[in-house]
Amino acid sequence: MHWIKSIFGRTLPVLLREPLFHFLLLGGALYLLYAGFGNNFSTTSQKQIIVDDARLSLLAQRFQRTWMRPPTRTELAGLADDFVKDKIIYREALALGLDKDDLVIRRRMRQEMEFLNADMYEQQPTDSQLQAYLHAHPDDFRQPGRCWNSYKEGRQRRQSGRH
Repeated sequence: MHWIKSIFGRTLPVLLREPLFHFLLLGGALYLLYAGFGNNFSTTSQKQIIVDDARLSLLAQRFQRTWMRPPTRTELAGLADDFVKDKIIYREALALGLDKDDLVIRRRMRQEMEFLNADMYEQQPTDSQLQAYLHAHPDDFRQPGRCWNSYKEGRQRRQSGRH
């Protein structure tokens, strides 16, 4: 027990002056604090559902595409209420794990991904199609003529007596 006092008696004051020790101590404290509270550090923005002007504009555009007229104030308010209800129900369904192992949800997500990547699935033109396009539009690909002259070639002509 005496050897512990002698080691800590000499090294503890030295450790307390080290910035690295302060950094490690603070990092450990933050780690323990986060581990103790878990994911309770969620921001209020994750709990709130905000319907801003951009969202209202999007809801109004969707309404207008469907009904071929702009929504009234009460219709727009109803659209905003429906949007909030949808968000609440969606978050609750996720919290309950209803999205896990569901065939319909998997198919819907696949459909969304295929829609997002639709340009990747487009067929590339064949060489014969490209050649036909080139023959149909030759002026689009024609380059002006070029003239090359090198110093070496001119020097050889002078030496041979040909100008």
